[in-house]
Amino acid sequence: MKKVLFLVGLVLIAGGCSNNQFEDSYNKMQVSNDNINGYTLDLRIFGSVGDERINQVVKINSYNNKDYKITKGNTDASLNENMELNPDPYLDESMRMNPDININENRELDELNREQQGDIIYVIGGKTFVLDKDNKYTETDKPVKYNNPAIYLNGLKDVTETSEPVEKIIEDKTYNLYNVTFTKTVIEPIIKDTGIENIRLENDVKGEIYLNADGYVYRIIYYIDDLTINANYYGINTASQITLPVVEEPINEELMNRDLNNIEN
Repeated sequence: MKKVLFLVGLVLIAGGCSNNQFEDSYNKMQVSNDNINGYTLDLRIFGSVGDERINQVVKINSYNNKDYKITKGNTDASLNENMELNPDPYLDESMRMNPDININENRELDELNREQQGDIIYVIGGKTFVLDKDNKYTETDKPVKYNNPAIYLNGLKDVTETSEPVEKIIEDKTYNLYNVTFTKTVIEPIIKDTGIENIRLENDVKGEIYLNADGYVYRIIYYIDDLTINANYYGINTASQITLPVVEEPINEELMNRDLNNIEN
């Protein structure tokens, strides 16, 4: 009997089966008064579900785990003449798996346009605000997707298999990469948060976990059949307060010219 238990122990060690291995990293990423004050989640979801092609890009600024700024990217991508997904306006193919490459600079340049197009949603103090037809942010009671960025960390709590870490260098920074298997139970609420339908989970899910030298999460990837959910965390513990912006109304050139004529006359 002792020999059997000893062999089982060896198998568990060799297979890397441990739900507690990433517990410290999960705890480090929890937002609270005694821990970090927030982060930014750069979320990439692409692939296909049945006949539906998916290409979603969302940036979520989280402050104190109660206020969020949700910036939508190209969530309704079209197909080009080669029947391939057209990339997001500020996201080329290489950036989908490597969002470190100039992504923040490109997004800052695009931020104003997205503000004016109503592609940014604010959740502040439990209330949701969207841009209305009068170019002003007003409260809405419509349900909002992606207002729970912490949910994409839940895979850390339920890993059934993991590899030995491999050093991965990205933009001159070194991370520990683990190839893992997540239980399908932990994946279900993640899928629900995305709003993507018709996904049937029959098996556990393969994925990857990237940790920095201090044990904080840099990236978690979930491979769900032909769909990839790539969650990237940065700006950890450097979050700033989120407030509603003042959106300037478009300039009415006719009125401006009339006022100038009145001044001249």
